[in-house]
Amino acid sequence: MTPASAKRFRLRLRFKRARDSFWLAPRTPQGRPDLKYSLEPAAKKLEELLGNPVAFALDCVGPGAEGQSKALRDGEVLVLENVRFHPEEEKNDEAFSKQLAALCDGVFICDAFGSAHRAHASVVGITRFVKQAAAGLLMEKELAYLGKAVTNPVRPSLPFLAAPRSATKSKSSKTS
Repeated sequence: MTPASAKRFRLRLRFKRARDSFWLAPRTPQGRPDLKYSLEPAAKKLEELLGNPVAFALDCVGPGAEGQSKALRDGEVLVLENVRFHPEEEKNDEAFSKQLAALCDGVFICDAFGSAHRAHASVVGITRFVKQAAAGLLMEKELAYLGKAVTNPVRPSLPFLAAPRSATKSKSSKTS
């Protein structure tokens, strides 16, 4: 949980009718629960940064998570467990996407620039089942910075392409 993320939540919570349920997908635990990838510590950190109570759901879908999400009052925040604990997330499963969409009041905001390129249920699938989907403030900031770097780069410049695995690098970036 970053200070920038906390700033976004503080901004949202200033609005009297704002309620936030959110999830993160920090790492891929191979589609099964792995406590070292749990988001419970992130919920505690967000609570510390906000100075307000933050609830935590033991799952990101299902009756428990949906009940906690629907019970949120204005100004409250709920952190949902890691979506990647479910193999359906990376498969962009339609039923899983609908379960995620059931957690909101029809508005979905994606603020995850680092995973926005993935065709996963929590990024793409959910957008088919909500009334309104939009990019968040952090996403907007990243896109503006990227746009400026592409359209008006500081000269001299050196392009740099990085990926955690060679399989994720584009074929055009490989040299013979």
